[in-house]
Amino acid sequence: MNKFSKKRIKLIVSILLSFVILFIIYKRIDFRELSQVFLHINLQAFSIFFILIIIQLFVAAWRWNILTRELGNVKLSFAISYEQVIGSYSANLIIPGKLGEIVRIPWMRKYSLKTPVIALVLFEKILDISAVIFILFFSILILKILHFQNPFNINIIFYISFAIVVFLLLVFCFKRLVLRKIKAWHESKGKINGNNGSMTYRLINIAGIIDKRSLFYFSITILLWFIQVLQFYFIFIMVDIKAPFFYVYSGSCLALLAGALPVSIAGLGTRDAVIIGFFSPFAPLEVLVGIGIISFLRIVIPAFIGLPFFIKQTKNS
Repeated sequence: MNKFSKKRIKLIVSILLSFVILFIIYKRIDFRELSQVFLHINLQAFSIFFILIIIQLFVAAWRWNILTRELGNVKLSFAISYEQVIGSYSANLIIPGKLGEIVRIPWMRKYSLKTPVIALVLFEKILDISAVIFILFFSILILKILHFQNPFNINIIFYISFAIVVFLLLVFCFKRLVLRKIKAWHESKGKINGNNGSMTYRLINIAGIIDKRSLFYFSITILLWFIQVLQFYFIFIMVDIKAPFFYVYSGSCLALLAGALPVSIAGLGTRDAVIIGFFSPFAPLEVLVGIGIISFLRIVIPAFIGLPFFIKQTKNS
């Protein structure tokens, strides 16, 4: 089976899984009640939600511009970075696991990058997942400090997120030691000496740059995902659900992580299931389904904004 066939099968499976989950959810709802959810949306909250999406797009483009300049040694204009980031959002509608960023790989081939594009995209994705887990952990931690009576037992989520945060902190604290060990091992094997253009050598060099600027990159990413999770908070205000701020943040982070799993299309189904399960004590099913639909606008709006850029970048690649 060739690579293209495998990707096509994976896409079909992801679409089917999304539709199966959505079918299970939607067969239980009253569509008349669901329509009332959209008829009574708080327009002021929706306006703030839309503004946050626009801010998110600019912050994401800013981060990509910095990464390509500092790690890739290519000075893109902010306009080009914006086009590439927003254009890749369009690909999220068809690529499982919201991995639309991979379309930037052919778009960047015309530039002489110091770092492989796939390494930049992977680093960006690692930053994203790490930031969401950090926000999830600290949201739950604050709930525990405040002795919030959670409707569910969130201890398992807390301990798992705590373990991941500790692991990430250890990696951060000992990254130089790990890097030296890897470099020494490769040098002993003769894989770097005399071959400074090798992939390994380039990645080790880029790791050194990341080491100096890692907190800066992570700070931008935390800001980016704080804005995105804040969008969920205003979705809840839109439909008049009064859930505690940090409870919304923790539940929204879980929904985002579920939506990022490479088993569905654009997070459809998996994200909705988490929203319904986690927030069921605060609202009826129809309202929570409405939240899931509105949250999909977080993907649809950037995708439609980015469609002209997707076409332009693809033609120019």
